[in-house]
Amino acid sequence: MKILTSLVLLLPITLFGQVDAWERIVAEKVPADLPMSAMLYQLARLDQEVGRDAALARAAELEFLVHPGGAIYVEAIMHDHDHGLTGEEVRALGMDPELIWRYIASAYVPFDQLIPLARRLNGLGMLQHASMRAEDFEGRLAQNVDGYHTAGKDGAGITIGLIDRNYGQLTSSINAGQAPTDIDTLAFPAGNVVEVSTANAHGTGCLEALYDNAPGASYVVCRIIGDAAFGTAVDSLLARNVQVISTSSAGYNKGWADDSGP
Repeated sequence: MKILTSLVLLLPITLFGQVDAWERIVAEKVPADLPMSAMLYQLARLDQEVGRDAALARAAELEFLVHPGGAIYVEAIMHDHDHGLTGEEVRALGMDPELIWRYIASAYVPFDQLIPLARRLNGLGMLQHASMRAEDFEGRLAQNVDGYHTAGKDGAGITIGLIDRNYGQLTSSINAGQAPTDIDTLAFPAGNVVEVSTANAHGTGCLEALYDNAPGASYVVCRIIGDAAFGTAVDSLLARNVQVISTSSAGYNKGWADDSGP
């Protein structure tokens, strides 16, 4: 009975320790001498800090390909695209290649060998993860969005402003859970409604991308027509103490307000 009680008491402590370690790992920057994706670095650090089982579980959650023996499937992408890699060269890096295609080699690499391998690639190439997830998830995956969300970094407490010309299909996106439900909207000039009957959903796509990264943030969405509207939208967002302003709209042959353009 005492043994069972001890195990029950230790379980929350162990889980809390794993969460605490993951939060610290996510906050780390990948060292400059380690050319590897942030997720591979974090998995390697999780293996160091918590253990192999935790690293395997996280890799499985990300739908990475993992060898039953505890190695993860990765790709080394070399900087020199004109040189075709040989098996001997790949093995010299410490990889037992599964596939070699021109300047890219793939292999199963144990978690504790990811950082040493990346260090050997310094100046030569980049160590990248490979995923089995669908293509439309690659953006979130490449940015390690879920990892940051797990660590509590979801944009909570931040207000983001978005400026664009068109927000077609915005209501459909919100109803599908792809965009935030609670947003403030501004239109410049007045009467320029945010959502119009248009196939152009560029602004809606931008909002979805922001929401993928920061689902906990507050949003102010601006629809503009013309350059005067653009500047007014920026001033209005700043007056609202918006911390982040996002836009991917630009006009042909138009510079920026800091005179850095033509």
